Amino acid sequence: MNKKIALLLIFTLFFNITAAAQNDPAEETLVFNETTLSSGGFFAETGENAAIKWTTQISKSFSSGFCSCVLYKNHVYTAADKKIYKIDSSTGKIVKTAALYGTIGYTYYMAQAEDKIFVQLKNGIIQAFSADTLESLWISEEPKSGAYGQGISPICYDNGHIYACTAVMSKNYGKGAYFCLDTADEKPDEQFEIKNFIWQLEAEENNAQTSGFYGAGAAVSGENIVFGSEGGTVYLADKTGGSIKDRFEVGADVRSAAVYDGKNVYFTAKDGSLYSAEITDNGFGEVKSQKFCVSSSCEPVIKNGRIYAGGTEGGYANGVFCVFDASSLEILAKFDVSGNVQARPLALENSSGVNVYFTCNNTPGKVMRLTDTENSFDISEFFTPSEEYAQYCINRVNTDGGALYYQNDSGILIALELAENAEPVSEPTTAETFTETTTLTENTTETTTRASSHSGGGGGSHTAQYINVAFEIIGDTPHGEEQHNSNTVWLSNDIYKIEKGSNAEDLVLKALDKNGFEYVIHSNGYISEITSPDGVRLAEFTNGINSGWMYTKNGEFVQSALRGCTLNDGDTLVLLYSDDYTKTDNSMRYSSSNEAATETTTQQTTEAAAADISENTSEELQYFDDVETGVWYFYPVECLHAAGIVNGRDNRLFCPNDTVSRAEFAAMLCRIFGGKAENCGFADVPQTAWFYEAAAWAQTNGVIYGKDSEHFAPYDPVTRQEAAAMLYRLVNKKPPSNKTDFSDNGQISPYAQEAVAYFAENGIINGIDGRFEPQRALTRAETASLLFEFIQKELLKN
Repeated sequence: MNKKIALLLIFTLFFNITAAAQNDPAEETLVFNETTLSSGGFFAETGENAAIKWTTQISKSFSSGFCSCVLYKNHVYTAADKKIYKIDSSTGKIVKTAALYGTIGYTYYMAQAEDKIFVQLKNGIIQAFSADTLESLWISEEPKSGAYGQGISPICYDNGHIYACTAVMSKNYGKGAYFCLDTADEKPDEQFEIKNFIWQLEAEENNAQTSGFYGAGAAVSGENIVFGSEGGTVYLADKTGGSIKDRFEVGADVRSAAVYDGKNVYFTAKDGSLYSAEITDNGFGEVKSQKFCVSSSCEPVIKNGRIYAGGTEGGYANGVFCVFDASSLEILAKFDVSGNVQARPLALENSSGVNVYFTCNNTPGKVMRLTDTENSFDISEFFTPSEEYAQYCINRVNTDGGALYYQNDSGILIALELAENAEPVSEPTTAETFTETTTLTENTTETTTRASSHSGGGGGSHTAQYINVAFEIIGDTPHGEEQHNSNTVWLSNDIYKIEKGSNAEDLVLKALDKNGFEYVIHSNGYISEITSPDGVRLAEFTNGINSGWMYTKNGEFVQSALRGCTLNDGDTLVLLYSDDYTKTDNSMRYSSSNEAATETTTQQTTEAAAADISENTSEELQYFDDVETGVWYFYPVECLHAAGIVNGRDNRLFCPNDTVSRAEFAAMLCRIFGGKAENCGFADVPQTAWFYEAAAWAQTNGVIYGKDSEHFAPYDPVTRQEAAAMLYRLVNKKPPSNKTDFSDNGQISPYAQEAVAYFAENGIINGIDGRFEPQRALTRAETASLLFEFIQKELLKN
């Protein structure tokens, strides 16, 4: 990018965004309800049908994160962004709030035990609070996976200890970890006491893209814990020391928490099977499995010798829910429902049997109720949100014995009172059964009782309406950086009948499954790779650093993930593979959850960014949902993003408090100066790395020298003094007139002293309470601010 054009672009954006800030709405707080501490908790149900007790619209965006919810002593506890909330369960009123040590992420968990609330923060750190006062009691040390680890699994508590874990969304950035913590407040006078792990173990190598433990909460079995992993290994570990006593493979990612009934442990896997494994004195005993859907990440619930769990038959609209015999895994009933069942069900026992409540991860985000009375199974739409509440739902309903607490992705927390006199939301649909026997894996046969809705739609009495949408796939051949020849049709244009209200993701997954394609889809709805039925694989970066899958609707590139694109009757959707998306379209391509890789895959050309500026309204210029108008880094982040210099790490999320790696910082500098070089001499920068060209340019131009002559250390966080030194090597240097007066000058390394003094003298770098803190890692917000000041005050002179 030409640096003077970039400057003009940044200042043009500065004034546009200033106008947008004047009309920005006030901040709203998120209250969220999703999961409790552990499996197996049941309450006596006080009524039959739902009535809305209260609703609270707290957030209109998912950017604050969807943390789990726990209930304790007439209060609901949840977390959002940088706060924990204590809420009166009778009224929905926020009683207390407190600051978190860091931010939470999108689907993070919390737990309650010993009058304490435990919250897992974005990089896997656990923070403990007093349930009464919300006083911070302690925080854990950072897991081995560090900044790239995500704590997206339920927390397990047992006898003064909690067990938690992390996942790393790409193995290029490390390994996930499982760990154990003592819950005691050993230093009550220290608000941010750092608590060390009792034990911690790293994930083993596997064939999955993700490393570690995703959704894989542990089950306690005597002196052991059981948990699954990415790649399909199930572990039996000593809960005291963390040593692995036994393991077995299931051949599919395990993204379900494990549940133990005193003899067997149960979990689901992404191959769509329910598994049971006997726990013996010597380790795992007999292992059984029952295939019941295409894919499942639903934690099962056990009650009265039966298991309840759900999943999907492909896509978000085609959910299933099953009742199993706990001993044989025989399917006693199977219901088609209107959305993927991902969250753990809630089973409430009453005088006539068991009612099981579960949510559907598809708009509008329904709460379903299965009634299990002896051998009779009925299902109904227990609660269907109105249009203002309608959204996807990855969360379970929760209960304190008198009401259900529930929230989908709309950001509205709903309390549903179990009132005997309430009008039913819909009439129950009775299961119609048939039996078929199919041989599955060893020791397992399937006896299926399938429920058919009288309505012809999903669960309940809803009558489905359908639309017709055309779809095709335009692929390519893998050719790397070589000259592109032509695209090829992977799937010819055809008409698909789908349920009204479906989105592009529903259609694409239905077509891929129907026609025998294999694919990788991430939690934000981005498809990063597809393999054709004849074995041709195209993934992100296969044909270059800007290559990957995109899509059009009615001939126009869509600036949202597949999941956010609603389809109408007569639409045409095309999924296509582009060698260089910057030459195909100037919109942001939603990249995979490979966080650092997105720093390169969303780069825009100068011309494209300029076109965006002229066409966008001031409201659209506020791109990132987690960068609020008025914060000190708002203008730098939004301007630099529009100029193609900095990008997000996920769907409209900038993650301002994350650290920046040395590779990411080199890539940002490379974009500003438009540099290019072919050869990089560092041993730890492979040619296949997304940052290879940036590292080569930086080394060739003397911007970086490496940790030593052979190693760049690309994944290490860039420190404040390293950033200053890199920038200083890029300018027409004039030695500073004076040394800086930072109180920690003596801690600044000799190689960075002149750079720090120069930028401090020119107002580009500031201290922190009189200190420079040279070894502290830069956050993404700080980096954007630094680069913004650098461009304004240094490059403008040239």
